[in-house]
Amino acid sequence: MITALSLTISAGTFKGSIYQLNPDGTVKAQIVDHGLDSIVRSLVQLKDGTILASSYNSIYQLNPDGTVKAQIVDHWFDSTVRSLVQLSNGTILMANSTGNIYQLNDE
Repeated sequence: MITALSLTISAGTFKGSIYQLNPDGTVKAQIVDHGLDSIVRSLVQLKDGTILASSYNSIYQLNPDGTVKAQIVDHWFDSTVRSLVQLSNGTILMANSTGNIYQLNDE
């Protein structure tokens, strides 16, 4: 995830951490320290500043400072959550490892 205004790059790890990186790749800050249940597969910052992070079968809503607002665990995802994206009209889409795409509520 790249935030264009601040040129901050966010990256997730295999151990459920999220880091903010400077454009040169050096670590700016660790915003989540092993707080997610598994590998961080996708990150997207929504227009309101909320960060969505996906892991195995969960999607986390995070505040900009990395604190968890909510964890959505839903077995109807039917496999690993692979990718999240917010379209220009605000619609949030999630794709899983079997190729299914879901439209998520904006809550």
